[in-house]
Amino acid sequence: MKVLVACAIASFVLNGANAASSSASSQESWRSEAPMHYARAAHAVVGDGKSLYALAGTGAGGAPVLVFERFDGRTWRDEGSIPRPGLNAPAAVALNGKIYLIGGFYTDTNVPSADVHVYDTTTKTWSKAAPLPEPRGSPAAVAFGGKLYAIGGRSGPSDFGAVDIYNAATNRAISRSLRSLMLVNEPR
Repeated sequence: MKVLVACAIASFVLNGANAASSSASSQESWRSEAPMHYARAAHAVVGDGKSLYALAGTGAGGAPVLVFERFDGRTWRDEGSIPRPGLNAPAAVALNGKIYLIGGFYTDTNVPSADVHVYDTTTKTWSKAAPLPEPRGSPAAVAFGGKLYAIGGRSGPSDFGAVDIYNAATNRAISRSLRSLMLVNEPR
């Protein structure tokens, strides 16, 4: 009797899970949206809760894509231009109504950048923040606890595991290794 009940429960759980899984996958499928105005690779994409932005990258023939675009959920619009000479493989993060375009490789030389460009979505103007402690292309970036974190990346021929933390309130950046950040949180 116990085996029969266990089999019935297992059958119910598995069939119920499969039904839920198939209905979730049909509701959460990919769909096409309006195409961007400019083909680009090695670009950054960021959302600010109201719009998506596609910034920087490389276009046809390796040319820098200087125009950045904003997607409002229906259409893409040209929002403006990023600072010259253009960037390949930067990171982008949104925090407090501003978009931070972090590092990357200068498109015209492929040299890593320490620049942090800031786009104010209200005034639609660019400014510069404190630079990264060292240049890097292809970093990952995230906003967390009111600060920006640029994680990993590449500087010249090697990858590295540094984590640069930027405090927008003080316009200061500091650099930490991944190991030192992990040690801070370890119980003693």
